[in-house]
Amino acid sequence: MSIPQQLHFLRPEAFYAFVPLLLFVVLYLSSKATSRSWKAVCDDRLLPYILTAGGKKSGMLPMVLIMLATSLSIIALAGPVWEKLPQPVFREESALVIALDLSQSMHATDIKPSRLERAKLKVLDLIKARKGGQTALVVYAATAFTVTPLTDDDNTIANLVPSLEPELMPAQGSDISSALKLAAELLQQSGITHGDVLVVTDGMPNSASGAINALTDSGHRLSIMGIGTLEGSPVPLSGGFLTDASGAIVISRLEPAQLQKAALQGGGMFVSMQADDSDIEKLADLFASKRIKTETEDTELEADTWQEEGPWLLLLVVPLVALWPRRGWLLCLALVALPVPQPAYAFDAKQLWPGDTENLWLSRDQKAMKAFNAGNAEQAADLFKDNDWKAAAHYRAGNYEKSSELLASPESSTGYYNKGNALAKLGNYEDAIKAYDEALNMDPD
Repeated sequence: MSIPQQLHFLRPEAFYAFVPLLLFVVLYLSSKATSRSWKAVCDDRLLPYILTAGGKKSGMLPMVLIMLATSLSIIALAGPVWEKLPQPVFREESALVIALDLSQSMHATDIKPSRLERAKLKVLDLIKARKGGQTALVVYAATAFTVTPLTDDDNTIANLVPSLEPELMPAQGSDISSALKLAAELLQQSGITHGDVLVVTDGMPNSASGAINALTDSGHRLSIMGIGTLEGSPVPLSGGFLTDASGAIVISRLEPAQLQKAALQGGGMFVSMQADDSDIEKLADLFASKRIKTETEDTELEADTWQEEGPWLLLLVVPLVALWPRRGWLLCLALVALPVPQPAYAFDAKQLWPGDTENLWLSRDQKAMKAFNAGNAEQAADLFKDNDWKAAAHYRAGNYEKSSELLASPESSTGYYNKGNALAKLGNYEDAIKAYDEALNMDPD
């Protein structure tokens, strides 16, 4: 593989620097021509008083050195490359959607204090045990709803889990198919081709077989955590227990064989909830972050995998600079290279903190950001002019109500997401879920 075939430049726009260099050469040669014209018409004894060069011959060597050194520097800046480096790229592809059953049977108390409370604790333990990757949370009864889309912000999910109750669902039922379909949509929207879905439930109807096949056909894997006991328990309702058509009390029992069959069909794992962490450890190992290795030839990020040869050209510039015979040339070029000073602007002294000279030249938002990063959230909230940042500062300061008020009408998906966080902190979980849905609708990725 020859160099001419592979030679190219990472920053070809640097060659525009040759334009002012050529202009400089033209002006220099023009001044030389002017000097020669004076020599043709003036007496030799008058030339020292007319020409700035006196009578000395400066020669072309300095100009040649300048041209050569500058040209080499421009080429080096352009980034000549011709050799690829075998550098692998690693891409994180771990994603988990947790689907939590919020049907009335989860109120059964065969597991104390209830199936639902223990299930929520297991979800929190699993989130804590996971290392890396993204997690989403879906709840379902008669239909499924997104609590949080795929995110690496585990704290947001952890804050929402304790408040999840069957009473939040608009209608009761156990439509696992809608939950699996919604989980597949969340994975697809995030560009995940091989994700995991974990259903935390006390039962699964045979009608879910089609939804399981659709999930696996999309490249995803289904695992199930069974909640409950073989003995079962009545399902408590307001003022009594769930009964069948004949009036007999319904006993809800865990059917592990059916759940294990569904997990096998989904290509994943079935675990029955345990008193210790053995169930969580098995699932955490299954969902462990996987890094997909991609060779350099398979990626378009080639700018990071080429051996840049420009620095070697700079080694040639050093002796050329050392040969410059004229004293003061380096200083002149350094002065030319200095950035032009920026104009000064007037400021309002009332905006400065008393006795604050360190922040004298900072804008109000810059001072607010400095306070925000330093942990002075209250001070940052007072200083910020930007509405989104002001809301973020109030949120960090614990003023969740003020934060949600500032985000009453968000204009971006980030705004709706932050609004959902603030509402969740206030305990307004229904509106928080709506805000998360709006964020997902505006920015599915």
